[in-house]
Amino acid sequence: MIAPRRPDLTFDAFADSHMRLWTRYAETQVGAAHSDEVVARACGWLRGNWRRVLGSDSVARYAWRVLKAEVHACATERGVRPVGEVSGAALAELPERLYDLVVLRYELGVGDAEIADYLGIEQAAVGAQARYARGRVKGLSGVGE
Repeated sequence: MIAPRRPDLTFDAFADSHMRLWTRYAETQVGAAHSDEVVARACGWLRGNWRRVLGSDSVARYAWRVLKAEVHACATERGVRPVGEVSGAALAELPERLYDLVVLRYELGVGDAEIADYLGIEQAAVGAQARYARGRVKGLSGVGE
C-alpha cells in the first residue's frame, strides 16, 4: 500500500473546511444549478496547483481568487447574473473587494476573521469597510436622498 502524498491530504482538509462557504457563495453568484460545477472546477485547479497555492502569502485568499475566477467564467459562459438577496445594481457598482465583503458578511454571515483571510485585509478593518460599503450602496441606490 502506498501512502497518500502529503499535499493531497493538506488540500483535502483545506477544501473540506471551505467547501460549504464556497458552494453558498457560488449559489449567490451563478445559482444553485451551476454552483457545484463552479466549485468542482475551482477545486480541480487548486488541487492541480496545490504546491504553488501553498507557497502564496495566503492560501485562503489565493483559493478565493480562484473560486471567483471560476464564478466569473461560469457567469460569462452561461449569461447568468448574481442571484443573492443583496445583489442589485448599486451593489454591482462597488469595487470588487467591497462587493465581496458585503456578500460575505451580509449575505453569507461570515465572521470578520474569515472575511479578513479571504480578502487579505486586517480583521480590524472589516467592520469599518463594511459600514463604508453599506453607505456606498445606499448612496448609489439613492436611498435616503
